[in-house]
Amino acid sequence: MPPPIKPNDSRPFASHATRFGKSQPKSKAGVWKRFKGIILHGILRRTPFGYQLIASGADKRIIAKLPHTNKWLRERKLKLIYLPAQARKQRALKREFLKAQVIKRRVKSSKHLAVDMRPLDKSESPTPLFALEVERAKSDLEQFIQQGNLSMAQRLDICLQYACGLRDLHKAGFAQGDVKPENCLVYTQNEDASLGDGEFLIKLADFGKAKRIAEEGGSKMYKGNLRFCPPEGRLSKAGDVYGAALVMIRILEESQGILGANGSLPDISIPDKDRESETNKERGIAKFTVEHKAFLGIGKQGLYGGLTKRLPRQAKLEDLSARQRAEQNQLLNEYMDTLEHKLMKKEDISETDKLRLPHFFRLLKQMTANHPTERATAEEAYSGISQLISPELPRHRKLPARDKTYLDALFPLRAEKGRDV
Repeated sequence: MPPPIKPNDSRPFASHATRFGKSQPKSKAGVWKRFKGIILHGILRRTPFGYQLIASGADKRIIAKLPHTNKWLRERKLKLIYLPAQARKQRALKREFLKAQVIKRRVKSSKHLAVDMRPLDKSESPTPLFALEVERAKSDLEQFIQQGNLSMAQRLDICLQYACGLRDLHKAGFAQGDVKPENCLVYTQNEDASLGDGEFLIKLADFGKAKRIAEEGGSKMYKGNLRFCPPEGRLSKAGDVYGAALVMIRILEESQGILGANGSLPDISIPDKDRESETNKERGIAKFTVEHKAFLGIGKQGLYGGLTKRLPRQAKLEDLSARQRAEQNQLLNEYMDTLEHKLMKKEDISETDKLRLPHFFRLLKQMTANHPTERATAEEAYSGISQLISPELPRHRKLPARDKTYLDALFPLRAEKGRDV
C-alpha cells in the first residue's frame, strides 16, 4: 500500500493547489465557490439562447437579441448587451461603466461619446453576471469608411466629429488609451434612417483602457493596440492625438481608387529587410505600421514577454531610441505626402476640398510630431478642422498675413513651449 501524500509533497501526482503553495479549500463554501466559478466560465463561453454574437474581445463580448418573427417586433429598435468575456473580467466591465458615468457628468454634451449605458438586473440579464445595455450602432468606423460612396466632404466631416469627441473626452480629464477605428461607432440622426442617407453621427466608444490624466499633463503605461500606438509608448492625451491622426489618415485613404487590391498604398513599398511580417487583416496606414519594422516591430518577443503574456511588441515600447522614433516620424511623413499627392490627382474631389487638403495634412503632421510636447492638442485639432471646413472664417479671427499660410496663424510651431505630456 503506497504511503499517503503529505501536504508538502512535491511529486507530480500531488494536488495542483499543494504544488503551488496554496491551501486546498476544505470547507463546503470554498468547494462551492470553485465549482460555481467553473460553471459560470462554461456559461459565459456560450452565447445565450435567443441571442446572437456581434463581437468578441479580450475583456467583453457584445450580443444582441435575434430578430423576432413578428414584423412589428422585428422593426423595433434593439439594444446591444455587453457581457464580460470571462468571469474574472466582470470587474473590468463594472469599471468601464463607472468611468462612462464620470465622463458623462463632466462633459456639457456627450453627443460624440458613447457613454449611455444601463446595467441590467438579474431578471433582464441573459447571464448571472454583470451586464450592460447600450444603444445599437449601425456600424463601426472601420467598416463605415470602406464604403466607396463617401465624398471627401463627408470624410472631412467624420474627422471633425471624431476630433470633437476626443476633445470632450480630454476635457473630462480622461485619455482613451486605445484609439482605433473599431472603437468608434457610427449612428444615424434618425433611428429609421440608413447610413446611405448621409445623416450620420460619430461617437467614441470602449473606455475600458481609459485612464484619468491630470489637467496639466501626465502619462501612464500604454496597454492599447499597437497599430495606432504613439512612439513614446505612454498613455496620455498627446498619445491619443497621435492615434487620432492615424485614424484620420485611415478615413481619407479609403477614398475610392487610393488603396491597392492588397489594401496598401501602391506608391509606398517596404523593403524586404525592413518588413516585419505580411498581414491581410489590416488596410492602409494600419497595414503599414504593422508590417514595417520601424513601428515597434523591432526584434522578436523574448522569454520574459512570453511568460508574462505581454503583447508581441509591447515589451519593446520602452526601448525605442530617439533615432528609431525619428525614423518612424520620417516614414509617416512620407506616407502622408504620398497620400496627399494621390488625393490631389483625383478628379472626383472638388476644387474647394483640394484647397483644404494641404492644410489638413499639415495639421496631421503636427498631430503626429515626434515629441509629445510639439503635438497639437485635441482642442486645437478640432478648432483647426472646423476652421478648414467652414465656408468662411470667423469674424473674431484675423486673416493671416500674405507671407503666412492659414495653418501658420492657427498653429504656430510650439517646440519651445515645453508642454508636459
